[in-house]
Order: sequence, then C-alpha cells, then structure tokens
Amino acid sequence: MNTPKDRQQWIYDLLIREPTLSFTDGFTKYLLNFTNSKGKALSKVTFTKDWKQAQALLKEYQRTINDEKLKESIKQEKKAVKRNILSKHDAMEILTTIAKNAFGKENDRIKAIAELSKFEGWYEPKKIDITTDFKLEPLTDEEFEVLKNARENNKKRT
Repeated sequence: MNTPKDRQQWIYDLLIREPTLSFTDGFTKYLLNFTNSKGKALSKVTFTKDWKQAQALLKEYQRTINDEKLKESIKQEKKAVKRNILSKHDAMEILTTIAKNAFGKENDRIKAIAELSKFEGWYEPKKIDITTDFKLEPLTDEEFEVLKNARENNKKRT
C-alpha cells in the first residue's frame, strides 16, 4: 500500500526498530520502498510530511512509555517504603521480644516495657484538681488611678 497513513506507519515502525535513525538514512530507505502511481520515487517533500507525522506518533508513543515507566517506578517506590515501615503491631512485637529477653540488659528491658505501656496506654494521665479561694474583685476608682499613675511614672523612667 502507498497511502500517506501506510507510509507514515512504515516510518514509525522503522523508528521504533532503529531509534537513532537519521532523516537522511530514513529517506534513503523510504526511496527504496515507496514509489508513486507511475512507479517513480516519491519526493523529499512527501517524505518530509510523512516523517513529521511519524515523528509525532513516535513522540506520543515515547510519552506513553515514559508515563507508564513513571507509574511503575512510583508503584515500586511505594512498595519499598511500605516494606521498610514498621507497623504499630511490628514495633510492639519487637519491644515485647526485648522486654521478655531474660539475658538482655535490664535497662533495655525497662525501656521496652515503658514504650509498650505508652503504646497501650497502661497509665492514665494524672489529673490534678487545683482549687483556690482567690477572688478577683473590681478596682475602685482610687485604686485604678494609683495603678495608672504608677504605670506612667514607670514609662517616664525608661
């Protein structure tokens, strides 16, 4: 077939097989494969149009491939991160192992138990009831004036 679409597809396939193919080398191969209705070689102008269309197809193909590679890469990164993150349950198992290790250092066992108690909330926060019999009463006009004057005197000194 010798339709523009067929020629462009042929160039596209050629570019997929030979990604470093130059315009000149592509034109040479094109001339060997395509002729017009009279059996003559197609013009460079025709090849240029077909080349541009094939390049556009190739660019879209490469964009799709790169997008898929990126998606896969992100997917793999997420899996790697998930593998390296301890779950709360995993952390508790490790702390339990340390706490139960009769041959381990006593200080390490105590710290492990303390951490486990935090995870499990074994100790309720202490609530302290603070009450006072302090009563706040409004200032009289005279008391207010005394405080006001003292404040102004302080400002003048600084």
